[in-house]
Amino acid sequence: MRAYQKGCRDYHDVLLKKGPNGKLQHGPEAQELLQAISKHVNQPVDVVTRSLAFVERDGRLLLNSVADQIEFYQSSGMVDKGFGAKDIVDTSFVPPIT
Repeated sequence: MRAYQKGCRDYHDVLLKKGPNGKLQHGPEAQELLQAISKHVNQPVDVVTRSLAFVERDGRLLLNSVADQIEFYQSSGMVDKGFGAKDIVDTSFVPPIT
């Protein structure tokens, strides 16, 4: 979990940093990280840059969001309706955001 959280911090601080105008502001270290991601997802850097996902800086878990996603998939018939987020998420690894 420490490595995951460090990765979250690096990703957040390098790729989700915003400038004074509120828009993403990539410094020189961003290009190296974007190229690494590009290699591992087999997509060009410009595609990766346009599709950056939000990552919580400390890797904390937003359990309500997980529950919403499960409910969506259940209501769409994509997964079984017999479980909820608390049934499948082990919060002992990282405390949820409340």
